[in-house]
Amino acid sequence: MTIRRFRIRESYDWVYRDAVRPEAYEALLRYLDQTFPGEVIIERLYDKLRFINYVGFIYCEGVEYEIVPKVSLSVDDGEGALLSMLRYVEDMDIAFMERVEVGRRHTDSLMEAFLHAFVQRLLQELKRGVHRTYVSQTDNLLFLKGRLQVSEQLRAGARQSSYAICTFDEHNEDHDLNRMLLAALRVVQRVIQSKYIMEINQVNALLENVREVHPSSTNFKQVTLNRQNERFHDLSYFARMILDRAGWMQSGVDDTAFSMLFEMNKLFEAYVGQALVSLLGEDRVILQDTTKHLLINMKTGQGNILLKPDFVIDESILLDTKWKSCSYNDRVNYSQADIYQMYAYVTSYTYADRCLLLYPWQEDGIELPRWRLAEGDKTIEMHAVRVDTVEHTLEDLEVLLMM
Repeated sequence: MTIRRFRIRESYDWVYRDAVRPEAYEALLRYLDQTFPGEVIIERLYDKLRFINYVGFIYCEGVEYEIVPKVSLSVDDGEGALLSMLRYVEDMDIAFMERVEVGRRHTDSLMEAFLHAFVQRLLQELKRGVHRTYVSQTDNLLFLKGRLQVSEQLRAGARQSSYAICTFDEHNEDHDLNRMLLAALRVVQRVIQSKYIMEINQVNALLENVREVHPSSTNFKQVTLNRQNERFHDLSYFARMILDRAGWMQSGVDDTAFSMLFEMNKLFEAYVGQALVSLLGEDRVILQDTTKHLLINMKTGQGNILLKPDFVIDESILLDTKWKSCSYNDRVNYSQADIYQMYAYVTSYTYADRCLLLYPWQEDGIELPRWRLAEGDKTIEMHAVRVDTVEHTLEDLEVLLMM
């Protein structure tokens, strides 16, 4: 089956009903409603939609939607920025993301690059050795092993007088971590079909002693890592992401639907935080400070209305990230609510003299405002940083912190 692909910029490009086929368009809407209940993923008009605040990819009804950040007029720049940001944040294994970037140069599909990287990484780790652990089992045996289950043995009575019902620990490969990896492989196998069948078959052979389970029958979030299986950390993280968004496996229907989306507000905040720590060191950057409240309840003496700036730097600079455009039609664009929030921050943190609203850079020629509080020298400032490469982001942050 030929896959149709649409590469679109988040909060900018529209997906039209007739362009993707009406049945595929309706299937996409159903999948989003079922998979992301209560979340604002799209802005929808009569016969078109566009993705808001989320980037990544969705595969549904034979159509792949690749959603990238809008960092310029070029879709390619947005995709490069997304991969660069994901590689930089700590949750995504750097070696894994480098493998995705290499794979992206050999395919038109971002989804395929991610899933093939997972298969390659999984095969590499399994060749080092399939993880085995002790799993508790109960069975009828001709000999005693482990603990005899006395009550079960008595209930069985004479019917099984020659057998012993025992519970014992056995060192084997059939445990939840390997079952989760195998279930994720099944998603990959169905989505990217036979293109990488040789590698997929090698993984299947290495996991031949692992029982297949449906994701809905097992809580894979309870899979824990320790010293013995820590080498599977990035694989287990990625496998959970695959299984969380495998639509048909959760709903039980036969239509293939799959996605991997990243919320840009959280990704941008994590990315900027990592960049600040790289520039200044962990001891100079406080993330998500929760020591201040806007008000004190006169009856209880407790603080009310928690203030939580994204970053406190050197106890003198407060910084909040905003993943949205700071300009529109060559004019500065900001929310008054954001400014009021910054005012609450900078007045409550008495030692801070600068409060920064940080946006992604999108276009030249816009001078962003800086305000001074009427009652002092403290400032509230708007700034934008480039996110097309980590190097550009670090350069821009260094300049604005020195202002």
